[in-house]
Amino acid sequence: MADQTTVRVVNAGFPQCGPVPACGECGLALQDRATTVDAWRLHGFVPPDREHGWFCVACAERIKSTWRTENTVELLTSAKVPRRHHAATLASLPADMRRELERWAKLRESLVILGPVGSGKSWSVAAICRELLLAGRTLEWWAAADVVTAARAFDTWDETSKRLRSVEVLVVDDLAAERDTDFALAVLAELVAARWDGCLATAATTNLSTSALRAWHPRMASRVLSGIRVELTGRDRRLAPSGGVADG
Repeated sequence: MADQTTVRVVNAGFPQCGPVPACGECGLALQDRATTVDAWRLHGFVPPDREHGWFCVACAERIKSTWRTENTVELLTSAKVPRRHHAATLASLPADMRRELERWAKLRESLVILGPVGSGKSWSVAAICRELLLAGRTLEWWAAADVVTAARAFDTWDETSKRLRSVEVLVVDDLAAERDTDFALAVLAELVAARWDGCLATAATTNLSTSALRAWHPRMASRVLSGIRVELTGRDRRLAPSGGVADG
């Protein structure tokens, strides 16, 4: 029985007779049957008339990468990254900040960016979110207050909670800025703990200092602070010298 199952999987998608299909992009014959089964069909990445063609792994990845680059705004919007931060890029950040964010992007651990209001915390996280989305990672951005609000909608929270517990990368913006109630603390602490236990990357921003965060909720702080920690200082970057508003 095991041998028959193996044969069906290995041969999936290939004609039982006739020539081996060629990649519809580069034209080379497909050699590895295991990598050209349904998982490599590019639904949503190519026009419908090409969705059921054959592509080698290298071409499939190149097609996906090109699509993501051409549709970055849609990816950011779908991930709920605030529109104001869509222009954020790693190139716009100081070199030391960029290095820390790039290092975190390769890990499955927590990131917390601490700093006063307007110091550029959300902008910095949005910059690395862009890179993660371009690399094909799944990501959702939530304000901490919105997580608590969603948890009060008991008819939909189970489904939302499952998604937030399983998405590859979760951003929790303005942690500890939400109304400080037992319910809010329980919801956020449970979510952070579930993701920490599952070795999933969680990024948080907060106006609190490290010591204040620990005093606010020691157990949640322990998990949030267990990975990469970045502390920002300086004036409110949203207030431009002319009195206008600047991104940051």
